[in-house]
Amino acid sequence: MEVISSAVLAGEAVNLVRLLFLASRDKRISLGGNKMHFPILYALCNHPPPGLTMTQLAEAMLVSPQQLSRLVGGMEENGLVKREHDMINRRLVYVRALNAGRLEMERFIKEIRKWMAGELEMYSTEEMYHLHECFVFIRRLLEKGVLKYDPQNTSLKEEPLYD
Repeated sequence: MEVISSAVLAGEAVNLVRLLFLASRDKRISLGGNKMHFPILYALCNHPPPGLTMTQLAEAMLVSPQQLSRLVGGMEENGLVKREHDMINRRLVYVRALNAGRLEMERFIKEIRKWMAGELEMYSTEEMYHLHECFVFIRRLLEKGVLKYDPQNTSLKEEPLYD
Protein backbone atom coordinates (compact mmCIF):
# COMPACT_ATOMS: atom_id res chain seq x y z
CA MET A 1 0.00 0.00 0.00
CA GLU A 2 1.30 3.44 -0.95
CA VAL A 3 2.10 5.76 1.95
CA ILE A 4 0.22 9.06 1.70
CA SER A 5 1.51 12.02 3.72
CA SER A 6 -0.84 14.04 5.89
CA ALA A 7 -0.01 17.11 3.77
CA VAL A 8 -1.16 15.37 0.57
CA LEU A 9 -4.29 14.12 2.31
CA ALA A 10 -5.02 17.62 3.65
CA GLY A 11 -4.66 18.98 0.12
CA GLU A 12 -7.18 16.46 -1.21
CA ALA A 13 -9.61 17.30 1.62
CA VAL A 14 -9.35 21.01 0.75
CA ASN A 15 -9.92 20.20 -2.93
CA LEU A 16 -13.06 18.23 -2.04
CA VAL A 17 -14.46 21.05 0.10
CA ARG A 18 -13.58 23.54 -2.68
CA LEU A 19 -15.42 21.46 -5.29
CA LEU A 20 -18.51 21.19 -3.08
CA PHE A 21 -18.40 24.94 -2.47
CA LEU A 22 -18.02 25.76 -6.18
CA ALA A 23 -20.83 23.38 -7.11
CA SER A 24 -23.20 24.90 -4.57
CA ARG A 25 -22.22 28.46 -5.51
CA ASP A 26 -22.68 27.68 -9.19
CA LYS A 27 -26.21 26.40 -8.58
CA ARG A 28 -27.18 29.41 -6.43
CA ILE A 29 -29.04 27.52 -3.77
CA SER A 30 -31.84 29.77 -2.60
CA LEU A 31 -30.92 30.32 1.03
CA GLY A 32 -32.49 33.74 1.30
CA GLY A 33 -31.14 36.42 3.61
CA ASN A 34 -27.43 36.98 3.90
CA LYS A 35 -25.17 34.15 2.70
CA MET A 36 -23.49 34.14 6.13
CA HIS A 37 -26.72 33.39 8.00
CA PHE A 38 -26.52 29.64 7.36
CA PRO A 39 -22.99 29.03 8.72
CA ILE A 40 -23.69 31.27 11.73
CA LEU A 41 -26.98 29.52 12.52
CA TYR A 42 -25.41 26.12 11.94
CA ALA A 43 -22.58 26.90 14.36
CA LEU A 44 -24.98 28.23 16.99
CA CYS A 45 -27.48 25.37 16.70
CA ASN A 46 -24.76 22.74 16.94
CA HIS A 47 -22.90 24.13 19.93
CA PRO A 48 -23.81 23.14 23.49
CA PRO A 49 -25.03 25.78 25.99
CA PRO A 50 -24.21 28.45 26.86
CA GLY A 51 -23.35 28.86 23.18
CA LEU A 52 -20.56 30.75 21.48
CA THR A 53 -19.19 34.12 22.43
CA MET A 54 -19.05 36.79 19.75
CA THR A 55 -15.25 36.38 19.69
CA GLN A 56 -15.45 32.60 19.25
CA LEU A 57 -18.07 32.97 16.53
CA ALA A 58 -16.04 35.62 14.65
CA GLU A 59 -12.99 33.33 14.74
CA ALA A 60 -15.04 30.34 13.55
CA MET A 61 -16.59 32.34 10.70
CA LEU A 62 -13.26 33.94 9.74
CA VAL A 63 -14.70 37.46 9.92
CA SER A 64 -13.75 40.50 11.97
CA PRO A 65 -15.63 41.13 15.22
CA GLN A 66 -17.05 44.32 13.68
CA GLN A 67 -18.35 42.47 10.62
CA LEU A 68 -19.86 39.76 12.81
CA SER A 69 -21.50 42.38 15.03
CA ARG A 70 -23.27 43.82 11.97
CA LEU A 71 -24.33 40.36 10.77
CA VAL A 72 -25.60 39.28 14.20
CA GLY A 73 -27.35 42.64 14.61
CA GLY A 74 -29.33 42.05 11.43
CA MET A 75 -30.11 38.50 12.46
CA GLU A 76 -31.22 39.76 15.86
CA GLU A 77 -33.56 42.29 14.21
CA ASN A 78 -35.07 39.41 12.20
CA GLY A 79 -35.62 37.38 15.39
CA LEU A 80 -33.14 34.65 14.43
CA VAL A 81 -30.60 35.06 17.24
CA LYS A 82 -30.17 36.77 20.60
CA ARG A 83 -27.09 38.24 22.24
CA GLU A 84 -26.75 37.84 26.01
CA HIS A 85 -24.10 39.12 28.41
CA ASP A 86 -22.47 36.62 30.74
CA MET A 87 -23.82 37.09 34.27
CA ILE A 88 -20.36 36.89 35.87
CA ASN A 89 -18.11 38.43 33.22
CA ARG A 90 -20.16 41.17 31.51
CA ARG A 91 -17.46 41.56 28.84
CA LEU A 92 -18.43 38.15 27.41
CA VAL A 93 -21.34 38.29 25.00
CA TYR A 94 -22.90 34.98 24.03
CA VAL A 95 -24.99 34.48 20.91
CA ARG A 96 -27.70 31.85 20.77
CA ALA A 97 -30.12 30.81 18.06
CA LEU A 98 -33.78 31.48 18.73
CA ASN A 99 -36.55 29.14 17.59
CA ALA A 100 -37.02 31.15 14.37
CA GLY A 101 -33.27 30.79 13.71
CA ARG A 102 -33.45 27.04 14.22
CA LEU A 103 -36.40 26.83 11.82
CA GLU A 104 -34.52 28.93 9.25
CA MET A 105 -31.49 26.66 9.55
CA GLU A 106 -33.70 23.58 9.05
CA ARG A 107 -35.15 25.24 5.94
CA PHE A 108 -31.62 25.89 4.65
CA ILE A 109 -30.68 22.24 5.20
CA LYS A 110 -33.80 20.99 3.40
CA GLU A 111 -33.04 23.28 0.47
CA ILE A 112 -29.41 22.07 0.28
CA ARG A 113 -30.48 18.41 0.51
CA LYS A 114 -33.11 18.89 -2.18
CA TRP A 115 -30.55 20.48 -4.49
CA MET A 116 -27.93 17.85 -3.73
CA ALA A 117 -30.36 14.94 -4.21
CA GLY A 118 -31.20 16.34 -7.64
CA GLU A 119 -27.51 16.60 -8.54
CA LEU A 120 -26.87 13.01 -7.44
CA GLU A 121 -29.59 11.64 -9.76
CA MET A 122 -27.07 11.58 -12.60
CA TYR A 123 -25.18 8.68 -11.00
CA SER A 124 -25.92 5.01 -11.56
CA THR A 125 -27.13 2.77 -8.75
CA GLU A 126 -23.63 1.33 -8.41
CA GLU A 127 -22.02 4.79 -8.30
CA MET A 128 -24.56 5.91 -5.69
CA TYR A 129 -23.70 2.86 -3.59
CA HIS A 130 -19.97 3.66 -3.76
CA LEU A 131 -20.53 7.35 -3.03
CA HIS A 132 -22.58 6.39 0.03
CA GLU A 133 -19.81 4.08 1.25
CA CYS A 134 -17.23 6.84 0.74
CA PHE A 135 -19.32 9.50 2.52
CA VAL A 136 -19.96 7.23 5.51
CA PHE A 137 -16.30 6.21 5.67
CA ILE A 138 -15.06 9.82 5.49
CA ARG A 139 -17.56 10.95 8.13
CA ARG A 140 -16.49 8.16 10.49
CA LEU A 141 -12.81 9.00 10.03
CA LEU A 142 -13.46 12.67 10.68
CA GLU A 143 -15.52 11.88 13.76
CA LYS A 144 -12.61 9.79 15.02
CA GLY A 145 -10.09 12.61 14.71
CA VAL A 146 -10.68 16.06 13.32
CA LEU A 147 -14.22 16.56 14.60
CA LYS A 148 -13.70 14.94 18.01
CA TYR A 149 -17.24 13.61 17.81
CA ASP A 150 -19.02 13.38 21.15
CA PRO A 151 -21.93 10.90 21.11
CA GLN A 152 -23.29 12.58 24.25
CA ASN A 153 -23.80 15.83 22.30
CA THR A 154 -27.28 15.29 20.89
CA SER A 155 -27.16 18.55 18.92
CA LEU A 156 -24.90 16.76 16.42
CA LYS A 157 -27.44 14.04 15.70
CA GLU A 158 -27.47 12.23 12.38
CA GLU A 159 -30.35 13.04 10.11
CA PRO A 160 -31.76 10.96 7.26
CA LEU A 161 -30.62 12.01 3.79
CA TYR A 162 -34.14 12.18 2.39
CA ASP A 163 -37.29 13.56 3.98
